[in-house]
Amino acid sequence: MYHLRRSRARSRAALVSITAVMAIAGAVYAYGASAHSGDAASSGQASGQASGQAAFAGGSIPQAGNVPFVPAVTPVEPPSASPALSLASAASSSPMIRTAPPIRIVIPAIGVDSPVIPVGVTSSGILDTPHDFVQAGWYENGTIPGNMGSAVIDAHVDSGGYHPRIPGVFKRLKDLKAGDDVLVVESNGSEIRFTVVDSKSYAYAAVPTTDLFEEHDGAYLKLITCAGTWDPAKGTYDDRLIVRAKLATS
Repeated sequence: MYHLRRSRARSRAALVSITAVMAIAGAVYAYGASAHSGDAASSGQASGQASGQAAFAGGSIPQAGNVPFVPAVTPVEPPSASPALSLASAASSSPMIRTAPPIRIVIPAIGVDSPVIPVGVTSSGILDTPHDFVQAGWYENGTIPGNMGSAVIDAHVDSGGYHPRIPGVFKRLKDLKAGDDVLVVESNGSEIRFTVVDSKSYAYAAVPTTDLFEEHDGAYLKLITCAGTWDPAKGTYDDRLIVRAKLATS
């Protein structure tokens, strides 16, 4: 498990576990583990509510072999205007810096239209996750969607070991193809359009951190959920799926 320590150099970075980050969408083991942890909601709560940490960690996050890593979330600054440029041309050449948080995600190709809530980290340094399967979570200590860098939005694929199995927001994330649109609605009502570039699946413990936080040659949106087969012994899925989308230019 990669453990991300809080960076003083980057004001928006936070302490997270990279394995934990990738466990978000499949960490519904809280339903099956509630009798052991006492933190998850009772199995009769079919709405998908559970303790944030229990729903995220699911009792399956390995505690050994932590490798410190700081997510490369760099504050965006507009380039300095050259004295030779007019004020108008300098303004037009500066990238727009977005400050409004995302409140909704819409993916027409797979029928997603879901509220987005901010998620941070728990007191244990574990990335929190939406408590409900009908919500997606934006990692608020990272990049705001539309700014340079990699913004991260996660959601459950389904309820995993909880039965009857409840579909999650990202149930069909695997069906996205290059060129599909991903729309993010900001709190000010503005809509940002991203275009899917590619998607990759990784083994649970082998997700490269570069695929999450370390792209800064554009404005990216990373969508994360679980994939593969549910492992009842570990209380999670054995793979993680990352869909990479880039801010549309037109």
